[in-house]
Amino acid sequence: MRYVLAVPKDQVVQLPDGRTRQARELHVLVPMEASSAAHCADGAKGPREYDWTAVRLASTAEGLERHLLIRCSTVPDEKDEKTGDSSVRSLTSCAAPPRA
Repeated sequence: MRYVLAVPKDQVVQLPDGRTRQARELHVLVPMEASSAAHCADGAKGPREYDWTAVRLASTAEGLERHLLIRCSTVPDEKDEKTGDSSVRSLTSCAAPPRA
């Protein structure tokens, strides 16, 4: 992997077909079956479990594949304290050489 960066939820990202969207909008485009549940660690309020999804983005000019990793809460109606957004907890952009 070449880089991993946190992405603001209002960051505009480019999809492989050239369309653009705000990062926070992409999780609704992905079917629930595409998500993987993972336990991170125990927090002050108990286990922290999240659904993780990878959405393919447009490749970089250098030919690196890019994906947006979306971490969503598994707790119904949980909202982000800073933004008020429900479900989406973090967005991370990753880039790596294409798979052979």
